[in-house]
Amino acid sequence: MLTDALRDPLPRGSLGVPPAPGFAPAGFEIRQRMLVARYLAPAPQPVRPADVDRWARAQLDPARGAGGAALLAER
Repeated sequence: MLTDALRDPLPRGSLGVPPAPGFAPAGFEIRQRMLVARYLAPAPQPVRPADVDRWARAQLDPARGAGGAALLAER
């Protein structure tokens, strides 16, 4: 089970569900207590930041989901 720098476990399988249809998990890392999860799509896809935030609140435990999520795009 994945843990953050404070050793608080994430819910089992929480990173296996992509934040939007058409994306697949592409790895994760922890940077100074911040979880960075990557998801890739085979082609550019529109994703609304509000949908990513909703995903974080649903997939992560309430304490982490309360912090929300950020969406970064790479071309």
